[in-house]
Amino acid sequence: MDLEFKKSQNRKVTIFAIVLSVISIGLLVAGFLLVSSDKVVMLQSVSNLSSKLEKMVLKDSDLYDKVANLNDLGVRTTVRLTSDYMNAGLELDYLENKADQKSQFNANLSINDQNVLALDGALANERIYMYVADITPTYYHTTLEYVSFLSSLERNDYDKLLTMLKSAITDYIDEDSIRKEKVEILYNGNAKKVNKLSYPITNQVMAEVSTNFVTLLKQDKELLTHLAEYFDITSEEIETGLDNFVESLDYDNVEVACYYNVYYYGFNKIVSYELADANNRPVFEYKTDQKETINLYLEEENIFSLEITKNKTQYDFTGVIRDIENNEEISYHGTLQGNTMTIVVNQNDVDIQFVITSEEEIKDNHYLYQTKVTLSGVADGVEVTVGTLDVDLEYYFNEKVNVDLSNSIDISEVTEEDIDMIQNNIMNHPIYQLFANLFQAPQFSL
Repeated sequence: MDLEFKKSQNRKVTIFAIVLSVISIGLLVAGFLLVSSDKVVMLQSVSNLSSKLEKMVLKDSDLYDKVANLNDLGVRTTVRLTSDYMNAGLELDYLENKADQKSQFNANLSINDQNVLALDGALANERIYMYVADITPTYYHTTLEYVSFLSSLERNDYDKLLTMLKSAITDYIDEDSIRKEKVEILYNGNAKKVNKLSYPITNQVMAEVSTNFVTLLKQDKELLTHLAEYFDITSEEIETGLDNFVESLDYDNVEVACYYNVYYYGFNKIVSYELADANNRPVFEYKTDQKETINLYLEEENIFSLEITKNKTQYDFTGVIRDIENNEEISYHGTLQGNTMTIVVNQNDVDIQFVITSEEEIKDNHYLYQTKVTLSGVADGVEVTVGTLDVDLEYYFNEKVNVDLSNSIDISEVTEEDIDMIQNNIMNHPIYQLFANLFQAPQFSL
């Protein structure tokens, strides 16, 4: 009796296990079919690309917030060229106090350690002031309404815009419009069969995605206000411009403008993103396998290629730029390790090498970005250093405009004697001599 009961129980357990397994397999298959549908793969591809875009756009998000919210800020650029043939330097400095409606700017140019041009200016008192060292005796001014040149949206604003754009695209994707086929591509150096999804981007698609984006944007009144402040117009003008843009997207016939293609295999493993023309010929291609590859095409001819490979602590890259019309090409290769990038360009058996180093310093009172480029060449086995280029870009904060404009002269009050003096100063100024030598400028009179 007990033996029969145990057998009956075992059969029940076995049947239950079989039923549970069938249900599990069914759910797994159903889930796989659901998450690997053509639309899901398309949505995933858009999400992947938008994440890369967001990472690039929001890289300096803290700086965006400072520029957007601080009243007193400036930007300073210094460029220095050093070579055996010429040394040159350019300094540009611009500082503004938004709340005070004051700004000042300076520009200095030197060549071979000689000061060629020193220009100072200011915006204040609803006027623009200008002074050129060794040319004008003092500042001259004329009427000009104050304008701020340093502005930015906040990080959150950029984040909202990117989210709206992504939503406008993904909400529109229609599974019935997706075409699927099996194709063979080169993957990890070998031929591989994958699935290719093609989505036609028509004028109707672009119009409706744009309309969706504008609708989302108009619903966010805070963002509209920030955009209006950024462009120095009213929110109403922003909305009117958006409405006019949507109305301009009208069309008579639906036409294919281009195709968006996605290549994948297995469980939604996307290996290539492609933008193709109206005939579905590739124009732009981004592939990810053991390398990251970017290709540009013109009428099916590859005119630009870039392959990037990560090797332990560095990135190696190689590529070609082709001039199809003249049947010429320029090859290049290089490495990126830490803050140093080396690029070697080869054309007609001549190697040109660029070594680019970059540094950045971020503190409460400034953001400093420094870049140095060393250019050298190899021809007939001989290496020659051509020169170096140093570029510094600095954003600085919480400084006040300090310039004495008390002796400035209204430009309408300039006399004939002043004009003669300025003309004489120009004719004897190093900047005029420089341009005269460069362009063989003729003598002139005011």
